[in-house]
Amino acid sequence: MNFSSLPDALARIDRRLNIENSPQPSLKEESAHNDATKKQDVLDDPPPGSLRSLTWLLFRFGRYVHGPMLRQSPFTVIGVWFILSLSLCAQVIDWVGPSLTMATSLYASPEFYLRLLASFVAGALLYLLTAIGFKFLASTDELQVGLLYSLQIVVNAFLPLAAAQSLYILIHHAFLGEAFWRGAILGISPFWGFWVFPLAWAWSGLRLSQAMSSLIPFTSGRHHPAKTVTAGIVLFLGLGFHPTIEEAVRHDALIEWSARRKQLLDPQRTLNDSFFLRLEKSLPFHATQARTELYLFRLQQRFRQGEISLALEDAMRLERISPRGTAMENVAKGLGHFLRGGQDAAIRSWNTALNIDPDHLPAHRWLALASVGKDTKKAEEHAAFLMENDPNVFHLYLLVRILESQGKWAEIWEAMLHVDSPPESWYPLTLLQGSVAARELGMVRRSEQLLRVANRKEATP
Repeated sequence: MNFSSLPDALARIDRRLNIENSPQPSLKEESAHNDATKKQDVLDDPPPGSLRSLTWLLFRFGRYVHGPMLRQSPFTVIGVWFILSLSLCAQVIDWVGPSLTMATSLYASPEFYLRLLASFVAGALLYLLTAIGFKFLASTDELQVGLLYSLQIVVNAFLPLAAAQSLYILIHHAFLGEAFWRGAILGISPFWGFWVFPLAWAWSGLRLSQAMSSLIPFTSGRHHPAKTVTAGIVLFLGLGFHPTIEEAVRHDALIEWSARRKQLLDPQRTLNDSFFLRLEKSLPFHATQARTELYLFRLQQRFRQGEISLALEDAMRLERISPRGTAMENVAKGLGHFLRGGQDAAIRSWNTALNIDPDHLPAHRWLALASVGKDTKKAEEHAAFLMENDPNVFHLYLLVRILESQGKWAEIWEAMLHVDSPPESWYPLTLLQGSVAARELGMVRRSEQLLRVANRKEATP
């Protein structure tokens, strides 16, 4: 079996030429040189010349193949393969199905553990197929590489990637808890996804190419492109394929979500549970912001329809999908208190959310709703903030309702000028209140127009 690589061969030839052309050392010098050589592995001899040294550094794999690899038992190889497959779960879990949506804890759900098992099996198959591919590419007429040895090469080459993935899981689970397994990520996740993981993939590809260059006998004079092919494939996968495809899938799904979101805001439509379920399943694993909005919309609709127990389930989903200590987690806790009848506790939770994030729209929305009829000034402040930052038809409905109770007709008209939708999409009550405001301000024609639109919407089934 020939483990030599082309850089090693070049280095040995150059050393031999240098020795032949150099003056013969004295007996004492030769003895000292032999003693030093005994302390150093022959495979570690650096090749001469700066350019050749760089080549040797990049493609050196002889010691890696000869040394630790040959001393690993099959049990060790299988154990490392097991660890690598586990560390890949966080990246594979979003490919084996949509996000888990149960209201109860994931850790008490058999479905969650089945998902983890499927992710583990997918990761194990990925590494096994890589080993089979390596065996096929590295084997030649002169050299047959075994599957177990190929798996040794693969698991050792991918150890840095496994270390990065394990660290990623530990950090995210420490800060996010259960929300991590529901798709939530930290702000540093893009750095991992576009830099750390691709570089680890690239390093694995380099190691595979180094192993192949050590196993394939270049001295046979036969050109074998397997090294280049393997390195190119793994580098491509690491640097472009995974993040690009994942972002493309997420982008297309979020475009669909933006279109569907307008249906959720339509006051004339009451959407059934099957529509929400289809929309929920279509969202990418990491689209937690869209999923959070969907739960808020569905909770609000269920609350209006008196389905308190179902609305409470959505509040629990919101709490479990939200990272710990965030504004959204406190909003979700407040919704749970509110739906159980604890309005004071709910307001405290929503105020805590605003202390964490003063611009958090769901906290402002529910504080505005809770303050109507109790503290009109606060209700108006929250509703005005909502209209300023997200001028949709529901926020217009909320603000106009509060202003109408105070007779602030000019403020109502000003708010209607800044909404992001035409009057045909407004709530009928908003149109009627706008018609009254226009009449009070002396705009009779405008008042009649709004009244006609309101009557037409009320007549539409």
